[in-house]
Amino acid sequence: MRYRSDVINEYLIEELEWLRSVRSLLLLEINRKQGKLSGFLLNQRIESCLDEAIRKLEIKEQQIQNSQ
Repeated sequence: MRYRSDVINEYLIEELEWLRSVRSLLLLEINRKQGKLSGFLLNQRIESCLDEAIRKLEIKEQQIQNSQ
């Protein structure tokens, strides 16, 4: 996945807001598909991939802010 390498995450921080907005839209879709397998699978993917990417970028963003 694109956000696994901490080396490039510094350059990907500008994508953080976009990732958050994508996550919000996907959560709306999950709510719409509540009780369906597709909603469950989408939620699993968000939890395993998207949330981790956002968390890593937030950590990197905080590190950069603290170093300034």
